[in-house]
Amino acid sequence: MRFWTFLLLASGVSATLAAEPQAVTVQTQHFQITSYAGKSEAEQEGNFLESLVTQFTQVLQIGPSSGQTATPLLSVELFPTLKAYEATVLPLLGKAPTPPLALKFSAEKSQLLGVVHQGDNSSWAFQTFLEWFWATAPQAPAWLEEGLARYFWDISGEAPAWQFGQNLVFADDLLKQWTQPPELSFLTKTKLTDQEALSAWGLVTFFMNTSNPSYSRAFGAYLANLASQSNKLTHLKPDFAPALSKDCWNWWQAHPGRATLLQEAEKALKNGDGKTAQPLIAQALQLKTDGNTLYLAGLAAYESKEYAQAEADYLKAQEAWKKSPPGLLDYALGLTFYQEQKWTEAKAHFTSAGKASETYKKLAEPLLANLP
Repeated sequence: MRFWTFLLLASGVSATLAAEPQAVTVQTQHFQITSYAGKSEAEQEGNFLESLVTQFTQVLQIGPSSGQTATPLLSVELFPTLKAYEATVLPLLGKAPTPPLALKFSAEKSQLLGVVHQGDNSSWAFQTFLEWFWATAPQAPAWLEEGLARYFWDISGEAPAWQFGQNLVFADDLLKQWTQPPELSFLTKTKLTDQEALSAWGLVTFFMNTSNPSYSRAFGAYLANLASQSNKLTHLKPDFAPALSKDCWNWWQAHPGRATLLQEAEKALKNGDGKTAQPLIAQALQLKTDGNTLYLAGLAAYESKEYAQAEADYLKAQEAWKKSPPGLLDYALGLTFYQEQKWTEAKAHFTSAGKASETYKKLAEPLLANLP
């Protein structure tokens, strides 16, 4: 992960490649930006990078200690087009990577190559984190580096607030791997397997989000001292590691990913158990709101005889789920209005469902016949 990663830089700047573009250098608190795309683009990227460093510093409570020498400026090169980028970078790579955007660090981890191209904010944030983290904590153990890198990668790039670690995109894979409290032998390793890197992400996410004050204080203090001391959390007391493993596992059992949540909710709904399904679907909606999940929320409310809530959820689903199965949501709303004795609304939705689908027409006909 240190030497190669794919990068899309999210400035959204579009420029025309000149025959011999002139370099402009802009210096910020932590970065020296050499831009072949113009001064304004360099300043824009400098502000963006500094805002990320500020967020990382606040979240991690980590930075140079008062007695530490100033961290050297991180060097960033911006190119106006993909063609200009490849002309400079491909001689280093030997061949075009797939996808075509890639980067390579110098041995000192001080040189970052980039391209000004509309793309994925989370990729740029992730890469910026690695650069800043290496400069701030060059002796970090492998599990912490891998875990934090994945934690900061775990952002959708869609939310303007940059909600670090809140999407839990690896949670389903992690829970498949962790069928019991995880082994923590990876804490002492200098190189991690893919499975161990996933476990490191799970452990770091636990530390960053746990409400247990003992763990949160210990991890916060460790991070605060990491840049200036050889204070390794790998040296755990024999009676501490089993408790950490169990508590971390229990936390993840209570914070599964969307796929796991929805699978469990659908099992409950098949048994007509809306009460069990409701909190699972609510958790899934916190991670991502979409029409299909809103429909399941409505179904869970309906099975729980909470018809007003079912109506509200179905209407939201109808607005968000443009490609829902024909007739499904109209039929669901018809049933809900029927239970609420809103006969006019029930008739309208049963009629719409019947027009959209022959299956729902057959289901709706006896209900329509019984309407007052």
